[in-house]
Amino acid sequence: MKKNKIFTLGLVITFVFVVSLTLVSGTFAKYTSTVTGNDSASVAKWAFQYGTSEGTLSDVDLSSTKTIAFNLFDTILDTNGDSETDVAANKIAPGTKGSFQFVVKNTSEVNATFDLTLEVTGAQVPFEYTIQVDGGSASEASTTVPSLTNQTIDMNTSVTVTITWEWPFAGNDTADTTLGLAASTVEVNATIVFVQVD
Repeated sequence: MKKNKIFTLGLVITFVFVVSLTLVSGTFAKYTSTVTGNDSASVAKWAFQYGTSEGTLSDVDLSSTKTIAFNLFDTILDTNGDSETDVAANKIAPGTKGSFQFVVKNTSEVNATFDLTLEVTGAQVPFEYTIQVDGGSASEASTTVPSLTNQTIDMNTSVTVTITWEWPFAGNDTADTTLGLAASTVEVNATIVFVQVD
């Protein structure tokens, strides 16, 4: 009988434990869920290409060297537009002229504008310059060094710029002779500044 009482007591304790466990676990029951989210954005690319024609474009190094080829005096012609035969090769003199064309392409993911400035150093040759954009009307010939300001260059478009120079044959013979006696060098430095459009 004692065995029976212990067995019954064990059953009662087990029963109470199971009922308590069920009641306690029911009081702590709840729904739980976790959600997360994220977002990202890519920074728009800032890049340009430069060359003498559409087929020769290459990326402009905007982070280290930041230089471009600007060969204004590569082609030297006679005033009538023919090859210059009266002046030594790669030399300029009164009666010579030339031009340089370059293309700038906006490969950025933003619209931009650019400014072009030219700075003449060395011999002060009395050049007459013109500048032309995308085959439009050329500026009037002037001894003022040409420049461009706020030239629009939208994404994936290009702009062709042509700069001409001419050292008039007729003019100030005394000043021209002084330049010839000094045999100085004239240098034209080009600077292009790209600006994002807001």
